[in-house]
Amino acid sequence: MKKNLRKLGFLLGMVFIWLILFIVIGVPLVIFFWSGPPA
Repeated sequence: MKKNLRKLGFLLGMVFIWLILFIVIGVPLVIFFWSGPPA
């Protein structure tokens, strides 16, 4: 049970890191395309 819990925590950590990366990279891209759409 404890081993499974550790695995779950690791997976949650990975998802959290990917979510932060997505926000950090995605939000500026969305703002860039929204403010100045490519010709």
